[in-house]
Amino acid sequence: MGPPFAGSKRRREPHNVDVKLVELYEDLASEKDDIRLKAAQALVSQFTPDQNPADEQIKKVLSRLFRGLCSSRKAARIGFSIALTEILSQVFSSPRETSRFGFSDALNLWESQSSSYGSESGQVGGYA
Repeated sequence: MGPPFAGSKRRREPHNVDVKLVELYEDLASEKDDIRLKAAQALVSQFTPDQNPADEQIKKVLSRLFRGLCSSRKAARIGFSIALTEILSQVFSSPRETSRFGFSDALNLWESQSSSYGSESGQVGGYA
């Protein structure tokens, strides 16, 4: 017996969703400049050198931001590009001793994200 709603998307487990992060990604796609910039600032503040983000956190946020760049929503592309630029700057501006994630890894991630989402239609704006 299949799922009750075969055409619906799989539900995410509530404990796996960071609601605040989902809201930040949604705000990055806002039509209002001040909301986009505030969301970008909040996201970037989690990736400053003094926060010492783990490689997995960096991969996850970069992957999500790369997907947002491929959105058909114009405001999303603006907001996600601002956040992406600043996070890349924070992560790669100074050497991180405990990190094995380098700039070439970020480029490979971009390549895999952009090629897998480049041909899809629809909106990618606000989901984590």
